[in-house]
Amino acid sequence: MNESEEGNRLITKLHIALGNHDATFGDDLDGVLTWINPNDPTSNHQLRPPILRVKSAIKTLFSLKDLDDTLFELLRQFVIYQTRRHFFANFEALLNFKDVQKLERYYEFPLNFIPVFLANEWLEEVNGLRGYLIFSHPVFKRNVMLRLKQLLLEDDFEMAYKVYEWLCQAEGRSLTNLLVEGILAKVQVYAATQMGTVWTKRFVIVETFNSFIGQYWGPLSEMLHCAEDDHEITREIYMCFEHEFIRIRTQQVFEIFVTNYPVSKPTLLELRSVLKTPSKYTELITELLCRFETRMLKPSVTTAEIVLSYVKAIKSILTVDVSFRYFRLLTDFVRPFLSERRDTVVTFLYALLGLGASEVKGGSQGSEHTEIAAQLAAELMDSHKPIMTSTLDTGIQSLPERSPVLNSYEPVCQQVFNYYLRWVPEPLDSIQASNDDALMSKSLFDIVVDLFESRDVIITAFVTLFTRKLLDLKGYRLEQNWVKSLKVLKQKFDFKKLPGGQDVSSVNNIDVMLRDIRQSETLCSDLHSWASLNPAIFPKIVSYLFWGTSQELCMPSKNLKLPLNLEQDFERYREAYSQVKKGRKLKVHQDQTIVEVCLTFADKRKLKFDVPLKRAVILSCFSGHEESMGLTQMQIAERTGANETEVIQALLFWRSASVLYYDEAFGVYKPVEDLENRNPKALSGTGDIDSIATAKTSEFDGPVNSEQKDIADSMEKVWPFIKGMLTNLGNMKPGKIHAFLNMAVPKEIGYAATVSQLQVFLTILVDEGKLVSNANGTFKLAK
Repeated sequence: MNESEEGNRLITKLHIALGNHDATFGDDLDGVLTWINPNDPTSNHQLRPPILRVKSAIKTLFSLKDLDDTLFELLRQFVIYQTRRHFFANFEALLNFKDVQKLERYYEFPLNFIPVFLANEWLEEVNGLRGYLIFSHPVFKRNVMLRLKQLLLEDDFEMAYKVYEWLCQAEGRSLTNLLVEGILAKVQVYAATQMGTVWTKRFVIVETFNSFIGQYWGPLSEMLHCAEDDHEITREIYMCFEHEFIRIRTQQVFEIFVTNYPVSKPTLLELRSVLKTPSKYTELITELLCRFETRMLKPSVTTAEIVLSYVKAIKSILTVDVSFRYFRLLTDFVRPFLSERRDTVVTFLYALLGLGASEVKGGSQGSEHTEIAAQLAAELMDSHKPIMTSTLDTGIQSLPERSPVLNSYEPVCQQVFNYYLRWVPEPLDSIQASNDDALMSKSLFDIVVDLFESRDVIITAFVTLFTRKLLDLKGYRLEQNWVKSLKVLKQKFDFKKLPGGQDVSSVNNIDVMLRDIRQSETLCSDLHSWASLNPAIFPKIVSYLFWGTSQELCMPSKNLKLPLNLEQDFERYREAYSQVKKGRKLKVHQDQTIVEVCLTFADKRKLKFDVPLKRAVILSCFSGHEESMGLTQMQIAERTGANETEVIQALLFWRSASVLYYDEAFGVYKPVEDLENRNPKALSGTGDIDSIATAKTSEFDGPVNSEQKDIADSMEKVWPFIKGMLTNLGNMKPGKIHAFLNMAVPKEIGYAATVSQLQVFLTILVDEGKLVSNANGTFKLAK
C-alpha cells in the first residue's frame, strides 16, 4: 500500500464514522483535513488561523456529541500519519536545531485549534520523531550538540536550556555528561580570557574561579538540577580551572620562564602549588626545551642572549620545581650548542662574576648588546649563594622531622610501633619536595658552571681576563667587582683539590701580579717626588715570568722611534729605577703601554682617547706645524719605524675617530681641524686608493709569516658568511660583522682575525667591487 492509498483509506473511514451526518458535513470534513495536512502546503494552514468556513466546520465537528470516539481516534491517526509522512519526506534536510523548531511549530499549529490529542499523547509522538532523528541523522546530532556548546559560550542560557531539554526528551534520558562538556568548554574559554597574560597576580586560579561562579553558576546549576551550594560539583569545576591554568601556562612557558622573568614570578609560584604529578612537570619542561631551541639556539642569537635566557629559565625552573630535579634537563640540552661558541666562557665570566659588558677589551658592542649583558650580570648577582637563600624568595618550607614519638607516656618500643602502623606512604605519582642537603647547598653559579665539560676552561679564561685587566688598568686601584670575582672563584673552585697543578700555579700567579701592582704604586709614589721625573707617567713594574698567561709579555716586539721628549722621560725612569733597585734594569714594553691622548682642534673640538703607545706615536707625527700640511704612509713609517700594517691600522683608527683625513689631491693624511667642512668620504676611507693598495700588499699579498697567511686564508673562507649577513641584515659596521663571524663561523673553518684586520679585508672587497662603503662607516653589497 502506497502513501496516498493509506491516506485515502483513513479519509474514507472518517466519512463512514460520520454516519448520517456525512451527507451534510462531508465536504466540511474534507476542508478540515486539508487544512491540518502538512503535506498539502498550498491549501493547509500555512501557520495562519483557519478561515471562517474551516473554523465553523471545526466547531460543528466538536458539537457532534452523539458520535462515539471512533471519529476522533481516526482523526488522530490521520494527523499522526500525515505528520510522519511529512517528517520522513524532509528528514535529510534537517541539519540544525532551528530547522526542527520550525518543523515542530508547523506540526503543532493546527492542534491548537483541533485538540484531538491528550496532554502526553502528542508529546510522545514528537519525542519518538526526535529520537529517530537523533539516532539516524549523525550530522544533525553533531550540529545540535555544537549549538548547545555555542549557546553556553555566548551566555544564552535560556536558549541553551531549551536545546538541552530537547536533547534529553529526544533520547529519553538525562544528558548530564553532554552538559558538563559544554560547561568545561566554557571554563576553557573563560580561563583563557581571564588568565591569558595575567602574570603578576599570585592567586589567579581562585580569583578566576570565584568570578566564574559569581557570574554563571546560578543558571548552570539550574540546568544541572543541582543546588548552588553543591561543593562536590564546584570542586570539580575548580579542578578544571587548575587544569586550564597549567595548560595555558604550558603554552606560554617561554614567555613566563624567560621573556617576562622576574615579572612573572607570581605565576611561577602558583604553578609550583598546582603541579603535583611528574607527567605535568615533564610536559612543561619538554615544551620549554622545544620553545628554547626554536627561539634561542640559532646562529643569529648572540651568546649573551642565550646565556641570559638560560639563566632566567634555570631560575624559573628552580622556582617551580620543588624536587629540584628538572633543571638538569635544560643544562644538558643547552650544553652542546654553547660548547661550540668560542665566546661562551668569556660571556659567562663577565656576567657570572658581575664584571659588566663595558669592561670587555676591544669590544665594539652596541647599546642593545650592552643592555643584555647588564641584564645578565643583574640576574647572576649573588649567584654564589645557596639555592634556598638566593634563587627562591619564598622558598619551600623546611620539611618537618619525622619522629616516631606520638605519646611520651608510652614505652618507646610502643611509640615506634604505633608510628609505623599509622604511617601512610606518598602516592607514586606525587612530587616530593627535595631535602637533599648537597643539592640545596649548591648555588646558581654551580649550576651554570655545569654547562662546561671542565672547570679548567673557566679558570684559564679568568686568569687571562684578570691578567689583561691588570695590564690595561689605569692607575693601580683594582675595582671591587674584580676583587670580589677573584674571591668567589677561589671559594667555588678549590684549587688544592684540582688534579692539574698548572691551574693552581696560574691562579697563584695572580697573587704575584697583585703584589707587583701594589709595589708599583708605592714605587711610583716615591719616584714622582723626584723633580727630574715626569709625574704624568705611571709605570707598572711587573715580574714578567709570572705574567706568562699574557703571551705578549714574552714575545719580542719591535720598538718604535719615540718622540724625543718621551724617550728622554723613559730614560730618566730607567736610571731612577736602577738607583732605587740596585742591580735591576727597567725595560719599557711598548705593546703593553697605554697613552692618554688629549687633542684640541681649530674648531674648538676637544677629544680624549686611551690608545696603545704605537697609535699615539703615529699620531704625534702630525703635532708639528710642517707635519700638519700632510704626511704619506711612507713618511709616517720612516719617522716612527712602524711597519706598514701598523701604520694602516693606526690611520684607520684615527680616521674613524675624525682626527685624520686623507687628501686625495696630494695623497697625504692631514689633521681634521674643521670637522663640519670636511668631506665625509675623506674620513671614511673610500677614496684612499693608496691605502687600500698598501693594505692589500702588506696585509695579505706581501712576504708574510705563517700566522698572517693563516689569517688571510681564513678571511677568504669567511667571505660567504659576510655576504650572507649583508644580504639578510643590510648595512653593517665592521664591529658587528666581527661579532657575528665569531658566533657563526664553525671551528673547522676558523676565524681568528681582529676587527682591524677585518676592516682592511672589507676595504679590499670594496676595491674589488664586491662591497660598497658608506659615509657612516658601514658596508653593503655592491649591486
